[in-house]
Amino acid sequence: MQPLSTSSILATTSDVYPNFKLKTTISTIFLEHDKHILVLMRCLKEDQPSTWGVPGGKAEHNESPKETLYRELREETQIDISNEKVEYHGHRFARIPGWDYIVHLYHAVLKDRPVVQLDPKEHVKYEWVSM
Repeated sequence: MQPLSTSSILATTSDVYPNFKLKTTISTIFLEHDKHILVLMRCLKEDQPSTWGVPGGKAEHNESPKETLYRELREETQIDISNEKVEYHGHRFARIPGWDYIVHLYHAVLKDRPVVQLDPKEHVKYEWVSM
């Protein structure tokens, strides 16, 4: 059995996807330090196992995109950036099989590289990759 393709295209309009039906919103962040971006590898029991991505996740009920960002980053890495300058880069529409969603994109440049403590239920590795 072949794995399902989970690639998505981030579009500026939902018109790209016929019959777009919003299921959730996601907030993600490009966390930068010294020209490196933090990426996390998903664990085997998560959706899209063993894939790399930037920190982030699904919004909870009545949670703003920025609140989602801060909560997900703390849950996934134990990093708190609430006192840092976080820039919002808008949102995009996306689709993977069974999921239509909006992705809110953020970026922060950190002066000091934070300690990363992964939640092993979600991620198995992290790396700071050069840009």
